[in-house]
Amino acid sequence: MHFSGSCEEGRDPAGLALAAGDFVRRIDEIQYTLDEGRCLQAYATQELVLTEDLEHEQRLPRFRPVALTHGLRGLVAVPLTVQTSRLGALNVYALQARVFDETAGETAALFAEQASIVLG
Repeated sequence: MHFSGSCEEGRDPAGLALAAGDFVRRIDEIQYTLDEGRCLQAYATQELVLTEDLEHEQRLPRFRPVALTHGLRGLVAVPLTVQTSRLGALNVYALQARVFDETAGETAALFAEQASIVLG
């Protein structure tokens, strides 16, 4: 699994994203460049987003094919929020499909809650 924390709206994403390695940095940059991806969706909707298998995801026509070529198969994106302030999103990426389920999403949400407290 790979982790990242992405920036808030209106700031330079490349300068604010906290990425745990080059793979995560590449996936985050793809989302920012294409202006499409689960991280951006989680931030915009303020809801947890889970993709079990990106290979079968049809809602990301630009992001999906590029991310698949980099090996991304599953992901969870959770908003980072303190009270009503949007801080960004916590992203957890997997190179295998079906790694994440509802329980994994709930666990990621717990981590995001704690990270929001620290960041806020």
